[in-house]
Amino acid sequence: MFRLFFGIGAKITVITFIMLSLCLPCFAIQFSQPVEIGHSVHNGDMGGGHYITGYNQIKAKKYYNPYKKRYSDSHFESGYATFDGGNLYLHIESPHKRELRIGASDKKNTILASIGDIYKISTDQGITLYFLTGDAEGIGFTLIGKREDGRFVKYVDGAAIYYKYYNDLCSYFPSCKVDGDSIIVNYNLPYKDRELVIKLKWDAAAQWFSYERI
Repeated sequence: MFRLFFGIGAKITVITFIMLSLCLPCFAIQFSQPVEIGHSVHNGDMGGGHYITGYNQIKAKKYYNPYKKRYSDSHFESGYATFDGGNLYLHIESPHKRELRIGASDKKNTILASIGDIYKISTDQGITLYFLTGDAEGIGFTLIGKREDGRFVKYVDGAAIYYKYYNDLCSYFPSCKVDGDSIIVNYNLPYKDRELVIKLKWDAAAQWFSYERI
């Protein structure tokens, strides 16, 4: 009798192992295609202020333009704007700096980044990703994420990757698309003698992104 139950138990274990092995691909993270949810541009040519669109709510002081001697109707110098149904906050701390703080309502839980277009990438594992293009030529992109516990982290610094391959300041206009469990970023370099396409692949064990040039 013992041998019988042991034999049945062993068979069940083997069958379970095989089924789990076959289902492993099912547990790979699933990304949605990027969707643009907002935009921010620093008004450097006219002395400062941030032009922001696509927000759900904005509570910010309008920028006073010293050249036109009046407040702008569309540029802001301090305060915040929310995106993605209020799940993402963009904090404006200075009218003269390109970098803004983005993340939670609490500034302690934000990421400092240069921000142009804001894209949302959803996942099936409790993480929401935001792909941020730089608001000026040569700044690149930033990939940040909101984890299931609400903490914001910076997963990828696009400028740092660029400088691993090219050591000069170059204009580039990044775009991204999802390919399975990876994000493909094209730097869109406007030079015929160079190109840079990067695959950002999710590492389930590390809960982080690795990258390779493709």
